[in-house]
This record gives sequence, C-alpha cells and structure tokens, in this order.
Amino acid sequence: MIRIVVDSTCDIPEALKERFQIAVLPLSVIIDEKTYRDNVEITLDDVYAAMRAGHHPGTAQISWGDTEKLFSSIAAEGDDLIYLAFSAAMSGTYDFAKLVGEEVRLKYPACRMALIDSRGGSLGAGLIAIQLGLMNEKGVSFDEMVSQCQWMTNHVKYAFTIDDLKCALRGGRLLTKTVGDIGSVFKIKPLMDVKNGRISLEKIVRGTKHSFVSIANTVAADAASFGDQIIGVTHADDLEKAAAITKLLKERLPRATFLCERIGSVLGSHLGIGGVGVFYMDQRPLRYDWL
Repeated sequence: MIRIVVDSTCDIPEALKERFQIAVLPLSVIIDEKTYRDNVEITLDDVYAAMRAGHHPGTAQISWGDTEKLFSSIAAEGDDLIYLAFSAAMSGTYDFAKLVGEEVRLKYPACRMALIDSRGGSLGAGLIAIQLGLMNEKGVSFDEMVSQCQWMTNHVKYAFTIDDLKCALRGGRLLTKTVGDIGSVFKIKPLMDVKNGRISLEKIVRGTKHSFVSIANTVAADAASFGDQIIGVTHADDLEKAAAITKLLKERLPRATFLCERIGSVLGSHLGIGGVGVFYMDQRPLRYDWL
C-alpha cells in the first residue's frame, strides 16, 4: 500500500482526506508565546477567532517527534509513502523531513519513501494530493505517482490577494513596507502568485472588485486549454469573498469543477482575515482523474 502524507499547510476537503487516507503532519501555531500543534491542540476556528480578537499568531515547522512517529508507523506496516511538503523556499519543513526520512530509512530499508517539495501550499498542494489519492485508488505504481507528482509541482498555478496588509507586513514574506503603507491609504489590493516556491507580487489594483476580476481573467487565460479541471478556491474566513470570486470563475470556465476551503491556520496567520486564493493547473498532466 502507498500512503500519502501532507502537512497542515496543505488544504484538502475533509471528506477527501478521509477517502484517500491522507495523513497530516502538524506545523505549530504560536499565540501569546504558547505553542499549539495545528489541528491537534488548536482548531482553525480558534485561530481565526484569536486573529479577529487582535492576536497575531506566529508559526513553526513540523516537529521531529511527530514526523518520526508517522513515517516509522507507515514503514513498520510495510507500506510505502509519498510526502508532499510545504514549499522549501518558504519553510524549513521539507529539509527537516528529509533528515527524519533518512533516519527512518535506516530502520526500514524496504520502505520506498518519496519526499517531494510541493513548491507551494494550501489548496495548490491539495490539488496535487487529490490527484495522488485518485491514482492510488486506481492502483497506479509508486514510480508513476512520484513522477506525476513532481510534474504537477511545476504546473500548479497560484493567484491570490489579501485584505490585511498590516498582517502581511508583520510576517515579512508578502509585502514591502512601501507597498503596505500605500495600500493602507489608497485601498489597493496586491495580486500575487507563487514562483519558484516563493510568493511573488505580480501587480497592484485598486479595490476588491477589480482584484477579483483580474484574478478571474488570469486564471481563465492560463487554464483555457484545460477548462474541465478541478480548481481550488480558498478564503481566510470570508466565505462571501470566496463565493464572489467563484462566481466570476464559473462564468469564464463553465466546465471546471470547483472546491472551496478555508485557508488553514498556518498560512491564514500570515495572510490575515479576508485573503482569497485560486489554484489550478496551466496544463493537463499526462494522467489526470476527476472526482
């Protein structure tokens, strides 16, 4: 059996996580100097409630103990594993997991283990994990699953914007202070992508409506040759915004299937309340399955 592993930066509908028996390694959320294991010791509702109350959560990567325990339990059962990790360019999680994997391999040399940098996160990584789950259901070989996974990490596209520019500035990963200060005065919206595993500021528009139209037009153009794919939409605790951008996308890509999820605790802590993202592929993979 092949087990699929992700970490808690990867957003996947709970029903699909259960269907594909996807295991999740928790990162940590830090609130008022207290550390909680994501979705183990604190819920997503708790994190967003804390943010709305004015708290500014920090985050930390996966732990050695959790990772070693999960990898070893899978190997001890005689199963192989594919771990799809959060972007190595934005976190040490992937490199850390490789160190753990090397130790587990010494104990269980028969276990085939592929640790793959997703080059992103959220439902972008989730779309890849879903394809892995569908392949696994159909008995696709370990090597083919790994090959297809590696291909998809280079072809999943990200398009997102945020409302809370101050939150992005605090995190230090999304915006420069100049952009943040201007945005606070003129109500601009940064439109962002993920390139080479890092968040990239593509352009700036004024107003939420214009930002959503711009994102929808970008996605429609990029996905024009693959219009019947599964597209992911995520939101940082603002379902109304997710519904608005999904409506625009459906008008442009009527054959697509849409999945909508809240952004998880770790990424939501950096994006702030009100962020919205869209995730899709710019080409059809050699092998692709639908739900």
